[in-house]
Amino acid sequence: MKPKEQKQEEAKKRSESSNNRTPEEQLRRLDEKFGVGIGATKERARLRYKIAELKQSKQKNRDTKDARTSIQKQSVTEEPEADDSTMYEEGVNSSRPRKLGRSMKKKRTKSK
Repeated sequence: MKPKEQKQEEAKKRSESSNNRTPEEQLRRLDEKFGVGIGATKERARLRYKIAELKQSKQKNRDTKDARTSIQKQSVTEEPEADDSTMYEEGVNSSRPRKLGRSMKKKRTKSK
């Protein structure tokens, strides 16, 4: 039998080598060891979840990066258009917009 310290060292080396591999590589290694989809079901599920999470984060990063670059390009190449929609506000009970800054008329009350 191997001494406890030797076993611990071997386990540490195995965990370090598996941590250096990507989830895709780890799945491939499991397929080679046990066969495709056979054995280590919890480990395979964990790795698939990790792969899906990485793909989503890459997609989000790509989308936000694309949005930022398109906004930057747009602001550099185009001049802002005069937009009249900022001058108007939706009226509460009316179907047509009313102009901002218009003073409200005070109702006159007769004093007795």
